[in-house]
Amino acid sequence: MFTGIITQVGVARSVAVRGEARILTVSCDFKDIGVGESIAVEGCCLTVTAVDDHACEFFISAETLGVSALGRLAVGSRVNLERALLIGDRLGGHFVTGHIDAVGRITAILPEAESRRVRVSYPHRFSPFVMDRGSVTIAGVSLTVVDFGEAPSESPLATLEVNLIPATLAATTLGSAKVGAEVNIEFDLLAKYFARSQEANDSQIVSRNRLELETRASVHDARHA
Repeated sequence: MFTGIITQVGVARSVAVRGEARILTVSCDFKDIGVGESIAVEGCCLTVTAVDDHACEFFISAETLGVSALGRLAVGSRVNLERALLIGDRLGGHFVTGHIDAVGRITAILPEAESRRVRVSYPHRFSPFVMDRGSVTIAGVSLTVVDFGEAPSESPLATLEVNLIPATLAATTLGSAKVGAEVNIEFDLLAKYFARSQEANDSQIVSRNRLELETRASVHDARHA
């Protein structure tokens, strides 16, 4: 579990291909990192497989490559890093699992005084998890949705906007992000659970109504037999 508060920006030291997977080595200055620990890399929860000379090695499976933008990383790429949350730590952002939902794309960067408003497109099917002033994790950074587009249901993409304050611009890779860049997105965990609960509740209501109609039809048929 993470919070979306980036504590360090690392650099990809090497990216090696292993079958359909990748071996990623990232330079970092974390203290007392051990093999088996979890670190969020650009918002994606990865397990440390080796530690050596101010660097951590990660195995990125084909599954992870398929649902995230980690496959686009090259040697020299800067990445947001966050260690797993400790019990008793301050929860400065929001609950983040490190399980990427979708890969979005930055479509606009608009200056606002010292801040920047960033617009991101993402697959429309995730739009039920987005709300005004709700939370979203982009490239591992906990952010607040300041606006979102009500795209038609038949549209493949929807958009949301976040505001990046100077501290976020300075402490994360989002400060150097460009229009067109792909970013990992994790939608708010509580929003996903609520939406799933509503979906299950709606399904139960439909089932009950169908059963009631079938029962009434059976009774009617029996009376007129």
